Amino acid sequence: MKNKVKQAVVMKIALYCAPLLVILIPVLLIIALTMNNPSVTCQTDTTTTTTSLDSGSSNGSLTDKNSDIGKRVSYIIDRFKKAGYSGDNISAIIAIGWRESNLNPKAVNPAGSVKGIWQWGAGGINGNRYQNTADTVEAQVDLAFKELASSHTVARLGLANAKDIDSSALAWDTGFEGVGASDPQRKVSEVKAWAESIKKTYDLNFEGSLSSGNNAVSDSNTSANNSADSDSNNQSAYCNTDDSGSVDGTGKIKESGLSFWDKNNIPDDIKPYVHNITSKKKTGA
Repeated sequence: MKNKVKQAVVMKIALYCAPLLVILIPVLLIIALTMNNPSVTCQTDTTTTTTSLDSGSSNGSLTDKNSDIGKRVSYIIDRFKKAGYSGDNISAIIAIGWRESNLNPKAVNPAGSVKGIWQWGAGGINGNRYQNTADTVEAQVDLAFKELASSHTVARLGLANAKDIDSSALAWDTGFEGVGASDPQRKVSEVKAWAESIKKTYDLNFEGSLSSGNNAVSDSNTSANNSADSDSNNQSAYCNTDDSGSVDGTGKIKESGLSFWDKNNIPDDIKPYVHNITSKKKTGA
């Protein structure tokens, strides 16, 4: 009788404990494996967001280093210099930013639905390259680097091959701004004068290290307040489809993204931008 009672008790305990064992055994195994495997680590997100101290004012001038504008100039110089751009490249890029917005990251032109330092399309006739980018110099430089490495590599290639301020401004205007070489809105003489002043004030007498064969464009800074992290900025809509460009390497192109061609099959609208063509095909062509 006692044995039957014991068996009944044991059976009830087993019935109640079985579900717990089913759960506990895998947990205990995972703990044991983790403790015995030094390669298993717990990871946490250490990403931090830097808040810009820039008020977005237009106080100061291009040559006043201590003004709001001067501080933006210094920031842009630092980022582009670290990324390998030359002094002439940087001087021209900043001068064009001055032409576009007086280097105000909060500048908006409702007429063309454009905004930011380099007046990106923010909806409407000019598309929406700006997306949800923050209205700060940090975020907009981030956006510029992202586009130079993806949807606007033509501008980077042009800057890599530019020899002076004039050719640098031409590369940025035609490849990044989407402005024709002969368009009067380029204000060529004014931009050159501003660029020369910037170059002298900030001592930008240095060569660049950009490679026309290097597709990566980045610097050592992390993104700051730029929430446009998706690949939506790479849409082919950003590329101007007007193929009426001139043959001097300053026209607009139809091609988007990165492609490889045999030297005999390069599209006509790409040819003006190609340099150092050899008889060999690129790997994977």
